[in-house]
Amino acid sequence: MAVDDSPLAWIQRAEELGAADAEMYVFVAAAVMFGNERAAVALARRAREAAVRESNPWAEQESWAVEALGLNNLGRWPEALETARRGEAELAARGQHLHLARIRIARADQMAWDCNFEVALELTTELLARPARLGSNWDIAVWSRAISLHETGRTAEGEALLAELDGRVLPDGEYNGRWMHAEMLLSRGDGWGAVTLAECAKRAAPNPRLVLQVDATIARAQWECDLPVVALEPGPRYPPDEEHVAEITGLAALQAGDPTGALAAFRHAQETGTWRRHQVRYRLGHFEALDLLDPDRATAQLEELVRDLREIGWVPLLQRVEPLLHATPGGRRLRANPPVKTDTLTQREHETLTLVADGLTTRQIADRLPPRSRATSAPPCGGWGRRHGPRQRVQSACTRRWNSGPTQACAAPRHAVGAD
Repeated sequence: MAVDDSPLAWIQRAEELGAADAEMYVFVAAAVMFGNERAAVALARRAREAAVRESNPWAEQESWAVEALGLNNLGRWPEALETARRGEAELAARGQHLHLARIRIARADQMAWDCNFEVALELTTELLARPARLGSNWDIAVWSRAISLHETGRTAEGEALLAELDGRVLPDGEYNGRWMHAEMLLSRGDGWGAVTLAECAKRAAPNPRLVLQVDATIARAQWECDLPVVALEPGPRYPPDEEHVAEITGLAALQAGDPTGALAAFRHAQETGTWRRHQVRYRLGHFEALDLLDPDRATAQLEELVRDLREIGWVPLLQRVEPLLHATPGGRRLRANPPVKTDTLTQREHETLTLVADGLTTRQIADRLPPRSRATSAPPCGGWGRRHGPRQRVQSACTRRWNSGPTQACAAPRHAVGAD
């Protein structure tokens, strides 16, 4: 008879022998994190109890971080945030300041995603001042800071952090980094780039729940780019009461000319959603549907949304939403920035954009393209990049990919498309 050698069976045998200790619980909790988050949360709590008995501060710190991450992945975000706060307070009360990095990373990630950008920046400033303490979680701290800088209007600083990540992203960051970068592009109107990066994140997502979150990002970007939004078939895989399923349903209904159905879907998404970042998007979809039915009420909702965006300090999205107040009622909606036309590009620039869409960096592109004479030599993205800028560079590359067919939309690019 085959022996069950899974992590959960291993820890069960250790418990039966009375050999389970705090560090063993932590390792098993981390091993089952993606795919069995409930078990990970339960094991993290056992690890903490054992760590207190054994006076093991490392295991105690890890137990708080693993529990917060497990709750986060289960969608229990307020509970995850409270767990991170409580763990930080309890460790600090005992003077265990050297063991707070993992918890602060989890909290910074949650703050960035809940649109508390300044708090995330404060936390990551301290964390990144001592990167050696962060270990494999360095990339999460960088992404939390990059998205917070970007959403507060400090785009150049955020993009500089993305460039710093180039070539250093660890496996866990392949999903998280691409998705967060896609969200950054979406908020500033780069819908084509958002679709491409989110498709890549979807391939790297570690479990179906996170795939669904990325699907919602893709659907919003497709709606803004006037690409088809595919409605999900309700069932065990796509429970209709799940917030991201509701958002995708609402966007598909809008595109199908059913604003009443879209209103109901977005209303449900607002009722079940938790993160403020997602709530803003659900409110935006609700406004877009309501504007087709009752423009006066829609205007009142839009004014409230603009006030909230100002209070949050979400600069790129505010710059796109606020002009809708002055647009003609009865069909107001956000649209992605138009993709750059590529018919005026040189042959070399076409070749360069193809490599950008494949996710190569400028240095890799220079190595791949044939050399030119000294008289004409220049960085491969130099001339076109100066004329059109980094944002249009991403859009144009993504447009070329989408024009070649959906199956070619992502050829396993790196986390930052065309980052220098």
